[in-house]
Amino acid sequence: MDFSEWMGGAGNRALNYSEIYRPTGIYDEPAIYGLFLSILIACKLFFTKKLDLLIFIGIISLILSFSFVSMILAIGIILILFSMRFGGFFFLMCFFVFLTTIFIAYENSWMPDFLLNRLESLTNGNDGSTSNKIQSFQFWLNEENVRNFGFGFIGLREWTPEYFDAIYDMTLYGTAITQFGLFLAPLFICWMIAFLWINGWSCFSLCLCFLIFIKLSAVHILVFWVFLAFYQRSFLKNDLLRNKKSKTPVLNEI
Repeated sequence: MDFSEWMGGAGNRALNYSEIYRPTGIYDEPAIYGLFLSILIACKLFFTKKLDLLIFIGIISLILSFSFVSMILAIGIILILFSMRFGGFFFLMCFFVFLTTIFIAYENSWMPDFLLNRLESLTNGNDGSTSNKIQSFQFWLNEENVRNFGFGFIGLREWTPEYFDAIYDMTLYGTAITQFGLFLAPLFICWMIAFLWINGWSCFSLCLCFLIFIKLSAVHILVFWVFLAFYQRSFLKNDLLRNKKSKTPVLNEI
């Protein structure tokens, strides 16, 4: 089902060159689907902090999208969960064995060819998304005003170059600088640090945030602030539970 085409769009990119279906949901391409799905997974993990059936299905769906960024997010989520449970070294060993098994089992299938073709397109500059990011960054470097004060919220317009589509897709760590410029970016970064620190933090939640910020980089879209609201709410809920337990009367033994 192509929801994009139903709603008057250009249609999604659910099929790769081998005609293998990649989940896109209601979005145009697997990378966007991976962004929103990874946000939902992270928001659930803020509260549950454990692997369950829904999280498992979500991670599998991220991997099956065969979007590079979605696969990175899926692997990162697994790494964070297993590191918290068993320790980082144990997970790295299991992950290495898992990758080796996958490539041996599917040596003659479409998967290695698909990944190799994606890598080749990235290194040869044939990947449109990567090329747009490079051109946008070069424009930012060459224009002094843009370099100092950033692109702002100009985005892709009818009168802007096509590569402006990638302005807000350079990870939050890069977009913070290119969007706000060298003068204003430090203020935004300080605000983000203060927000994460004041509202409470844990190694698990921070790692999830830093991982999601690889793809969630546009601060002017609503989902960015919804994600931060879930982060804040998870610590507020924990504080309320702790206060409730501390106020529960304890009957003294007679």
